[in-house]
Amino acid sequence: MDLTSNHSVSAAEALLDKLAAGGAVAPLRIATKSHGHAAGGEAAVAQAVITWAQAANRAELRTYAKNADDSQVGDLPRRLVGLTAALVCDEAAAAGGLPIGPNLRRSALERLEVLQGWQPRDGSRGPQIEILCADHLGKSFPVTLYEPKGEDVRSVRPAKAFKDLAKVLLRTVMTSGMAGTMPLGLPDAIGDALYELFRNTHQHALTDVRGDHLRRSIRGIHARRHSLD
Repeated sequence: MDLTSNHSVSAAEALLDKLAAGGAVAPLRIATKSHGHAAGGEAAVAQAVITWAQAANRAELRTYAKNADDSQVGDLPRRLVGLTAALVCDEAAAAGGLPIGPNLRRSALERLEVLQGWQPRDGSRGPQIEILCADHLGKSFPVTLYEPKGEDVRSVRPAKAFKDLAKVLLRTVMTSGMAGTMPLGLPDAIGDALYELFRNTHQHALTDVRGDHLRRSIRGIHARRHSLD
């Protein structure tokens, strides 16, 4: 299966349609660069990639890298969909079939470590911020979203922390001209929404309907500026 480089909602739906058709889940080929991310497309495609990996006995990712040392191996996890694919696949190959899995996973984990630290902005290029959890890899507790509650126990931070985070997100993705027209209560409103939504992932999205832990689980918060006509 080929994932189009146009990461739109329709691309996500097309991938889900292929999965719904049944049969063995084919390897997924993914482009290094992509476009068409606006209106939720990027997040929708990332979710579709997770669904692909969940459905596969062994999720095989194909890339356009020439070999394990190609710069594309480091570039692919720089975007949400590429990072997600690198974290949920079982193996990955270059365009000619050479294995690149260990190098790709290493690049993804290096970026994930930054995104889970106190300065997630340092892990992103341009006006965007991503904070992700990779639960199936034991990477569930970004410090900006979770706080310690005793030995080996973490809980979702209170709503105030998400309101503070919303201010950072808005400063990152809004132009200076837009910031001057921002309604006074917008950061708090977005922070409250982020808190409720993310807390729901912690409480209800770590297991399947039978209560079993998901084989692959990516959760988080993603914000990016889009230039639209």
